[in-house]
Amino acid sequence: PPGVRRGYYLFTGAPPVVHALQRLFAHDYALQPFWDLLPYTADHVRYGAPPADYLPPPPPWYRVEAAPFAAPLTVAGPGRFVVVSAPEHALRPDDGLHALLQRAGAGDAIWVQQLYEHKHWGAGDSNAIADPNPRLQMVIEAARRGAQVRILLDGLFDDADALRSNAATAAYLHTLAAAEGLDIQVRVGNPTGGGIHAKLFLVRVGDEHWSAVGSLNGSEVSHKLNREVVLLTDVPGVFARLAEVFWWDWERVE
Repeated sequence: PPGVRRGYYLFTGAPPVVHALQRLFAHDYALQPFWDLLPYTADHVRYGAPPADYLPPPPPWYRVEAAPFAAPLTVAGPGRFVVVSAPEHALRPDDGLHALLQRAGAGDAIWVQQLYEHKHWGAGDSNAIADPNPRLQMVIEAARRGAQVRILLDGLFDDADALRSNAATAAYLHTLAAAEGLDIQVRVGNPTGGGIHAKLFLVRVGDEHWSAVGSLNGSEVSHKLNREVVLLTDVPGVFARLAEVFWWDWERVE
């Protein structure tokens, strides 16, 4: 089928979640005070309709050898939801994903699948000591408390020579884990043949099983400037399915 990048969608009809996202959309769609927003008009010089003779290119076709998760999963039952948005409060240490990461310790687990997770923020030539990635640092601290950490990062779009590449993040974490005896493993690869575009955190803390699905990448820009949204839920069935997909991908990356 067309489009084989690994990604995740999470749908819910929970009224508080729907209303929160509706308010967020309405805020961003307002033509005032955001002067860079404009309604679509066909005759706009830059953003108008394409030429009359324009034909879209045919969609690409990707061969998929195995698609064990082709059918969507529907889960019914009680569950909690948390809506996190950037840049408003994605960096809050006392709420959302960061609060979960700070609770994780011995016997717990953090499984991550990301398009990218920078080993440091700040200037491109900085480092993880001077300008740490707060989210990654919280994962490291959880490992220091005894949590199991597994991180799967994209290799298709990664520039291994870049200072903040996924390859650099993996090397940094492997070195740290070896030096401190931490249960951290990182793999960089392309399990589906079309890259990893997912932004997924699975956090098992005690008897709680939390899934965080959204658009938030592991960069400073994503947390501080971009509009990003993450939805967290503790519905066990959601966690179980996403964990199954995660480990399927994990085993297909060296």
